[in-house]
Amino acid sequence: MKLKNILISFIVILSSLFMTTVKAETAPSSISINGADSFLLKGSTYLGSESTLNFAYKKTVTGKLVYCTEIHDHWFFSGTRTFTQSNTMNARVAYIIKNGNNITGDYKKDYYITGLAIWYLIAPNDSIFTHIDLNKGTYRGEKNAVVQQVAKLVYNSRNASYVDPSIKLSGNGFELSGDKSYYVTTVSVSTTGVVGNYTVTLNNAPNGTIITDVNGNVTNTFGPNANFLVKVPVSSIKNLSNNISVSASATGSTYTAYVYKPSDGSIQSVVTGYDKTKSVNTSADLKLDITTTVEISKTDATTSEELPGAHLVVKDANGTVVDEWTSTNEVHVIKNLVPGKYTLTETIAPEGYKLSTETIEFEVFADGTVTKVEMKNYPNKFVYISKQDATTGKELPGATLVLKDSKGKQIDKWVSTDTPHKIKDLAPGKYTLTETIAPEGYKLSTETVEFIVEKDGTVKEPVVMKNYPEEPKTVYISKQDITTGKELAGAYLEIKNSDGEVVEAWISSDAPHKVEGLDPGKYTLIETIAPDGYELSKEAVEFTVKEDGTVDGMVIMYNKPEEVEVPSTSSFRTITASLIGLIIIGFGSMMIYKNYKKNEEN
Repeated sequence: MKLKNILISFIVILSSLFMTTVKAETAPSSISINGADSFLLKGSTYLGSESTLNFAYKKTVTGKLVYCTEIHDHWFFSGTRTFTQSNTMNARVAYIIKNGNNITGDYKKDYYITGLAIWYLIAPNDSIFTHIDLNKGTYRGEKNAVVQQVAKLVYNSRNASYVDPSIKLSGNGFELSGDKSYYVTTVSVSTTGVVGNYTVTLNNAPNGTIITDVNGNVTNTFGPNANFLVKVPVSSIKNLSNNISVSASATGSTYTAYVYKPSDGSIQSVVTGYDKTKSVNTSADLKLDITTTVEISKTDATTSEELPGAHLVVKDANGTVVDEWTSTNEVHVIKNLVPGKYTLTETIAPEGYKLSTETIEFEVFADGTVTKVEMKNYPNKFVYISKQDATTGKELPGATLVLKDSKGKQIDKWVSTDTPHKIKDLAPGKYTLTETIAPEGYKLSTETVEFIVEKDGTVKEPVVMKNYPEEPKTVYISKQDITTGKELAGAYLEIKNSDGEVVEAWISSDAPHKVEGLDPGKYTLIETIAPDGYELSKEAVEFTVKEDGTVDGMVIMYNKPEEVEVPSTSSFRTITASLIGLIIIGFGSMMIYKNYKKNEEN
């Protein structure tokens, strides 16, 4: 497979090199032919012994094959003659010349076939075709390989036409690359009659824009019909709308049949094929439009909730106001800011809050990401103390907290709730916060949080103390054989909460199953599939998880082994029953007889 891939790559490289070096052979204004380079091709050789339809094989002094256009005129001459370009013939003749040079591998026969096909197009009713039937491929009624080849050339040339060389470009819209470093578009290319490669240039593109092939290789030269990519660096985009012009240029060619006439009118004119070249140019507009989004949040510094009533202003790098608004309970969204740097300031604070004097700087990028900006306000002359879960950042109720001043005097003591604790009119100075009792399920915080109340009765930073949860408690579930008390593997088990929701499901093994982190409450253990060889347990084992995450003892469910039927039990029971019956009958008969004798004696 590797060798195959290497060969394919090598072929692609060779093809690329070939396309790069191909040059069109442009028609000259005149050609020279030496009479000595001509010799007679006899019809008797190719059509049959009775044929006198002969052609002269001829070429220019440069080796270019030419064909007669007046078959009945004289051809052979001595010396070198000049033939001057006079006009062109239709595209069918050009097709035959281009495709008639390598048909059979015999250059003389190929020349004869091509010459005959050209003449058929020029004069199909000429007397030379009296015994030739192209439709049947026969000469004088007999199948003939040369006639068949002539017919094939003539037939295949019917749809030939001169097509003007062209290049067409089509952009497919820009998309952000996976690493968000480029906006990329694929330009589809369609070429007609292009010789070799075409070259691409860009106009009005942002700095750093590159052109690559579809594999990402940087280049601006491509083979006919090869698509290419335009990649615009995100970091270079300065505007929301970008109009990029892409141009492609190449050399186009149309293979054309040219007639050349000799100065001597008694000699036949000739026709041959050359590439009619022209410069081909085209362009297309690639439009790159981007959308930017900025989310600006005005929040209470103590609760992190959106704070209405603040008047906010956003300015660009030049100090121009681009947006201003009064905050609400929702995040403020600004769309389509031009990529660049901006500042956010507050001019009016919400009622009951201090004015934010900070200037928040932020940058809008063109990579499709959302810029999020937050500005906070602190309440006037209140100190908020937050007790939080260290893993979630949420308020944590149930902690007993103590606040002391710099002299160790207790100022306040409280149990935390689901909102920050608010203390009004604390005197300026240094304070310490400690925890004496941790919330249930959390480790006691041993840190001492220090903070300073400023002269205006506020603190510079939020006062926060955090607790980490205790390790989750483990509940063990045991599935046992009721006859042996050993762990029993292969049972399908489920635990449901008080709402009937499945919170855990598993297949028992040879060890008790561990379940961690069950919330306090009532649960039910059921079995859905019994182990092989055991009856399905129909009991529902109920247990309760206490507030500390534990249960009393281990939760156990038992299974009974299935009863095993002993072969021939039915026959055994039948015999046993019969014997017992006989014994009873015999015993009864004996008692009757004794009673009879006793009565008889009396």
